[in-house]
Formats: sequence, C-alpha cells, structure tokens
Amino acid sequence: AIATHSPTKPVIVFVSSRRQTRLTALDLISYCAADENPRKFLHMDEEELEYVLSSIKDPNLQHTLSFGIGLHHAGLTEKDRTIVEDLFSRVKIQVLISTSTLAWGVNLPAHLVIIKGTEYYDAKTKRYVNFPVTDVLQMMGRAGRPQYDQQGKACIFVHDPQKNFYKKFLYDPFPVESCLPGALPDHLNAEIASGTITSRQDAIDYLTWTYFFRRLVVNPSYYSLEDSSPEGISNHLSTLIDENLENLVLANCVALNIDENKADGKSKGKKFDDEKEEDNVEENEDKPPEIESLTFGKIASFYYLHFKTMKLFHRGISVSNDVPSLLGVLCSTSEYDELPVRHNEDKLNEGVAGQVPWAVDSRSLDDPHTKANLLLQCHFSHLPLPISDYVTDTKSVLDQAVRILQAMVDVAADQGFLFTTLNVMHLMQMVIQARWFYDSPLLTLQPFADHTDLLYVLKEKNIETIPQIQETDKGELRKIMGSGGLSEREIRQVFESLDQIPIVKVEHSIVQEPPYLVGSEYDLKINLTRLNRSSSSVYSPYFPKLMEESWWLVLGDTSSGELLGLRRITFRANTSTTIKFSGLEREGSCTYCLYLMSANYISIDQ
Repeated sequence: AIATHSPTKPVIVFVSSRRQTRLTALDLISYCAADENPRKFLHMDEEELEYVLSSIKDPNLQHTLSFGIGLHHAGLTEKDRTIVEDLFSRVKIQVLISTSTLAWGVNLPAHLVIIKGTEYYDAKTKRYVNFPVTDVLQMMGRAGRPQYDQQGKACIFVHDPQKNFYKKFLYDPFPVESCLPGALPDHLNAEIASGTITSRQDAIDYLTWTYFFRRLVVNPSYYSLEDSSPEGISNHLSTLIDENLENLVLANCVALNIDENKADGKSKGKKFDDEKEEDNVEENEDKPPEIESLTFGKIASFYYLHFKTMKLFHRGISVSNDVPSLLGVLCSTSEYDELPVRHNEDKLNEGVAGQVPWAVDSRSLDDPHTKANLLLQCHFSHLPLPISDYVTDTKSVLDQAVRILQAMVDVAADQGFLFTTLNVMHLMQMVIQARWFYDSPLLTLQPFADHTDLLYVLKEKNIETIPQIQETDKGELRKIMGSGGLSEREIRQVFESLDQIPIVKVEHSIVQEPPYLVGSEYDLKINLTRLNRSSSSVYSPYFPKLMEESWWLVLGDTSSGELLGLRRITFRANTSTTIKFSGLEREGSCTYCLYLMSANYISIDQ
C-alpha cells in the first residue's frame, strides 16, 4: 500500500497494540532490505541521525528510527514521543507506526493512513473485538495534509465479512452516543462530594443538562428506554439515579437521608403561605442534606478512583493488614481492569509467577490484576521481564499505583488503623524505590546494587541504613567504597545521591501546659528542619516519573494500635504543623508515638 499510494510522502500506520508497532516496523524493515534499499524511508544524513539516536531511550525506537520508521504509543517516554512527532512532522522519517491513541491525542496528518486491522484483543472478554467506528473515522481523518496535498488516502485492512459493514458507516452519517450511563456512579459521587448534588432532584436536574439526556430523547431505544413520553423519561431518569445512588451507598461513598413523606410523594405539589414556608426553611436548616458525601466518597473524588475501588477498600483494608495483603488490595482495584493481557500472556505470567517471592493465584494468570501483582513484584526484585511489552505495562502500573496508595493511606487512617497505615506507607516506599522492605536500605544507592559484597563490609562497620551512611566520615566512606571495587564515577554518584536524600530534624511539644485531663483535646506542635541541602526531586532511579518529596506525620497509640492523628506535608528547608488529638480515656499514664514517615525513601523514617 505504501509503495502504491505514497512512495515518497508521509505515512501513518495504525495498529492494535504496542507489540504490533514493533512487529510491523520490523516487517517493513525486512521488506525494505529485500528491496535492496533498507533506508528508503529515512530522509536525514548520518550525522543528524546519530544525534537523534543519542537522545532516544527506548531501544526498539532507536533501531527503527535508523531505518526512517518511527513508533508512537503510550509506553514511550514523553521525550521520545516528542522527538518522533517532530521528526515525522518535518518528514525526516517517512513512516510512523502508532496505536489508536495518536488519532485522538496529536495533530499529525499524513498523505496516507493505513489501518492495519480493525480488531484488538480485549482481556476482559478474552477475545478479539472491533475498534469503535468513531476510532476508525478518527484514524482516517489523519489522511491529508493541508497546504501540501490536494487529497488524502486511507487504506483499511479488514476481514471480508466486515467490508460491507465498514462501507456503510464510512459513507453514511454515524450518530455519536453518550457513554455517561456506564460511568454515572463516579460522576454522581464527584458532584455529591463537591456539594453540587444534595438531593435526588438535584441529581435528576444534573442529568437533564448532559449530552446523555439529549440523546435519550432522540434515540431512546439505544438507552433501553421503552416509554419516550415525558413521564416515561422522568421515571427512567429516577430509576437510573436510584440504582446508581444505591451502588454508591453499598460502596460506602454516600449516605441517604430521605424524608419518608418525600419518598412517598406526599409533599409534591403542596403550596405554603409565606409564614409556613419560613417555618419550613428554618426547620430544613437543621436537617442533614438528602444525599451526603462520606469520607470514602470524598477520597474517591479527590484521587479520581472508581467507586468499586472504594468498595474493595471498605472490605479489604482492616486493622491487621500486612504488606503482602495490601499489595493484593492495591492490585485488585478497578484502576487495573484495563491493563492489557495479550494473547498467550498467561503462559508468560506462569513463568514469572515461579520467580517472584509472593505467590499469586495460579487459576487467574490471564487476569489483569494478577499481572499487575506480578509486574510490581518484578519491579521490587529487579527481575528481567519476558518481553518488552511488560516494560511499558510496568510503567502503566506504576503510574496508577501512587495515587491509589495515597488513597489507601487516607482510608486506613480514617478507620484509625495505625499499623495498617504504616504498612501502606512502607508499600509506597517500595514502589518508589523498587525495593523490598526487607532488602538492605543501602541498595537504594544504585552503585551498591552492582557491588553487593560491599554491603557486608559496611555491615561489619555498623553501617546498615541510609542515615548511618550519611553520618559516616566522607574520607573513610570513600576509602571503603574504593576498596570495595567502586569506580571514581560510582563513588561520586553515591555522594551525589546521599546529598539528595533528606536529613530531617524533628522537634515536638504539647502546646497546653500540664496537668493533662481525661477526655480533653490537645495540640501537638511539630517543627521539621532539613539539615542538608534541599532537593527539587526525589532520588528514585527506577521510578519512571520525577517525584517531589512528601512526608506523613503519624501520631498513634502502639499499645492499642489506634491512629490518633495524621498530616501529609511537603517542605524544602523547614516547616511547622499541629496535630490535634484527644487525651487519656482514663486516669494513668499513656505513651503515644509520633512517626515521621517518608513517602519516597526506605529506612529514613523516624
């Protein structure tokens, strides 16, 4: 198709998956090599090519770019994608192979667009399904470059039985329908949490202002509406709202305080004189709203989490969670429902499951949540991944993990589970630093991972944690590392990393003077001072994104396991904050512990 329709002009090839971008590029390279012109798609000199390749991180992209073929998918770093987009827009490379996301996200027109198949593998249904027709139309819309081409060309590779189907929808108008009903619980929860919706009537009014309502009236059968009369539409919306509110109630996101008279419809259509109406207003001021957002609902709205995830947290987070069980909760969330499990990857997952420390269910190796668990364990263990697609999948898992774990901290703290909260924080540290909590903390320093014998030498000198190595004399430490086989460059890298890891001094005092009375509330004032130079970002060589330092201050009673107060803070040089807590429940002495927990580093907690 390229040779026939666009031998010298830009071409975009859309494929179904990240793996297919690579395989299709390799096929094109083989075709060019057989044609005795392997670099026919490359339009820059050798010197410029070398400069470009030196800036690319992805090895597959480096290989294909040298033949004038670019790759574009969500697994690439932002810098790599930007470079590819720039090269293609300036026709330095002629062919760009992309997943369907490019059709919606980036304005990169081409003379020829090829859609290499209209199906993709859906892990949920475990079968191949068709792309939405809107996606196909959007891909085709990339054909044709304004100011350069008189016309654009698009080729769709499709199975014979589907030819007539695509012809019909490509040439006939295609209505755009609303997807709101499938995501309505999360939209309602967000509006309830923000205070926009406080009653069932508010929720129904909210729906009448959406595109869904417009399409419901025009195309009722698509939305399973049998009676399209005004009364039928009203009943349909009421039923829809009731069903979704019930889902939110079961997920512990909202509470319903419905007046029985209103529920029975007895108050509808009543008219009050001015005096009765004023009395009613005063009476209503003391009543709670009909629909009230709970803590779980506010957490879901703040972190953009699915309501089913909150239902899972309510059931799965308890007073006795250890780190393995919390990893299971993290990976079971709805945010990982769409993690791709490609054809035959269950066999690859079986091989990975035999290498990781914590067992997974062998009956669910084709489940995206099991795959997420395996990828995180590989991340902690630095195990080699079976195929390059797992590298990009791991990035997707890590991108989601941080906000889910932050929500898990808030949920556990709200329930008052001290040790569970601390374990979630340890899991967060593991994710950021790509280490097990039982590993030597010194492995956080990247050069030590390649010289593990040095850890035993340091252990003999009672240097086992990051704070201990920071307190060691630099001259002595340099001597130890040099004798342990570290090069001068690696030694310099260790010192730079240690300067980046914070050393924090904690001072605290109770604001109120003694005596401390049973049942009274007190303020614990905490001052934090960073003793070394502040850093703009976290030292996390194995995490795909830059992170800013953040901390938790946790006050708890270790004897009862009760969490009394929590503050999330960020600071550069110094800061002060206050935690309010209730005093003793009975006369006598009591010991409370204050924890300074890092969200980013292992072993620097206090």
